[in-house]
Amino acid sequence: MSIIELKEKNCKNCHHCVRSCPTKSICFSKGIPEIIEDECILCGNCYVVCPHDAKSVRSDAHKVNDWLKEQIPVHITLAPSFVALLKSKEMLENHLLSMGFSSVTETAKGAAQVSNEYQRLCQLGSMENIITT
Repeated sequence: MSIIELKEKNCKNCHHCVRSCPTKSICFSKGIPEIIEDECILCGNCYVVCPHDAKSVRSDAHKVNDWLKEQIPVHITLAPSFVALLKSKEMLENHLLSMGFSSVTETAKGAAQVSNEYQRLCQLGSMENIITT
């Protein structure tokens, strides 16, 4: 299931989405724009530039809301760029916790743990190839 989906009936074949895609991961097949999922970086340019409301972004907010209502533990990680929008990390963290999230951490902390695990695996020497991006 795609994150960015096409509403075929709205598409007028204007090619705005194709021209705006930085990775050129949209092609036309049978007159319909198709996103090449393996190449798409989910930047959202195609959604933003479409003058015909032919693109939509799938939201799982309803799933998260259901989990919170059912008191299922939901942990949230924030990309480092969140500070560009808000001045106070504590204010955002407190708000998210008050909404019912179990914990709030920065994505960078998880990335550091992944790096440590890769380092450990490299030191073990038990894997022929280890690839990270």
